[in-house]
Amino acid sequence: MSFKLLHRSIDYRAHMEATNGGGFCFGQTWLWMSEIISGVSGDLSPPNFLTGGKIQAEYEAHYDACGGSLPFVDVKVSELRLKVPDKCLVQRSAQDHESSVELVNEFSLASGENAVIYMSWMIAGKCPLLKVMRNSSHAMGLLKLKNNGKIYLFDANHGVLEWVREPGVKLKKDIKKFMLQSPGRSVLIMRSAMMLSTNSDIPLNFEHVIV
Repeated sequence: MSFKLLHRSIDYRAHMEATNGGGFCFGQTWLWMSEIISGVSGDLSPPNFLTGGKIQAEYEAHYDACGGSLPFVDVKVSELRLKVPDKCLVQRSAQDHESSVELVNEFSLASGENAVIYMSWMIAGKCPLLKVMRNSSHAMGLLKLKNNGKIYLFDANHGVLEWVREPGVKLKKDIKKFMLQSPGRSVLIMRSAMMLSTNSDIPLNFEHVIV
């Protein structure tokens, strides 16, 4: 396997069912990414899903009004820059499949920056109950550290994983392979991506503990 699990996410499906929630993946992904790149969090582990749920609610209201996730990401990036002006955050966005794939694969190259990436994926798979194909979307995050080049993947449904590089295998291909391990998924397309980078140091606790 090309990803090693470091921190397992808390199962939040019961909370979603009780609150009739559609998912918390965007809120948790943004919270994980933004707190690390801004230096607020010194921990790689998944964020509190209830706090992420508040951001998810903001996102869903914005999505209903404007459509798409990147416009809301732009809003959150602007808010983050105001909070941590000393980080000098640089943003790059990709709004189609090809440019998103290119951005993610470039992310795996060595650089002198700490960086995070937000990814929006379209997923097609069979609904076990209805036995029909249905589409859904899923947000995930990436982190790259400038001091050692290590890359970490955040998936709200699984947790935080470290990418184990293999010769000749690109990052996007490994992410897709990881996602296809979930039952029922047949098609995965990255729809958009956004990268935030900074030359500033970010404090992190690298303890590898599966909880």
